[in-house]
Amino acid sequence: MATDYTMDDSKWNANKGRITAWLEVNASSLPESREVFINYLLSEGDANPTMRKNWWNSICNAFRDVENSPIQQGPRSTLPDDVDALIKSEKTAFGDEIEAIFESMPRFIHYTMKHGKSGGGPYGSASEMVEAFTEKVGRLLTNAYTAHDRQKDGKSFYWDGSTMNDDGLPAYDFVPKVTEPATSEDSEE
Repeated sequence: MATDYTMDDSKWNANKGRITAWLEVNASSLPESREVFINYLLSEGDANPTMRKNWWNSICNAFRDVENSPIQQGPRSTLPDDVDALIKSEKTAFGDEIEAIFESMPRFIHYTMKHGKSGGGPYGSASEMVEAFTEKVGRLLTNAYTAHDRQKDGKSFYWDGSTMNDDGLPAYDFVPKVTEPATSEDSEE
């Protein structure tokens, strides 16, 4: 019996959409000629539906050594592909800047401490600091997008998933929490 390499159009198009959205904002992080190779594999999948699983496996392998790969283990992100790709791109760029800071600003590194819940103390390496800070960036942007998308009241950050500021950074809105000052009635006890 022949092996079945077919993939239905909806699954193929969803996978292809995730890859093309990622390529739009992250292609420069790929090794030379990799984007051309990936686009070739996508075109083969479009042209040969009976071999799509084969082409998809090759695409997955093409991303195996890519740091912010759109291919991930476990459940797929629920974010739209373009938003997910942009967040991954921001995390990578931010990580590159943290590495540069780690190498060039020893005083800043000396006084920047891990959160107490993470054990406190200084960061032992650039990669440890990059991991901690990029996760925070990812959470901030994901939560800001979700708050905007679901129109959640009472959140501090809102972002539509696409608007960028003049510096080319995500243009999120910050809404400070309003605290009521203590009244004289509250302090009289």
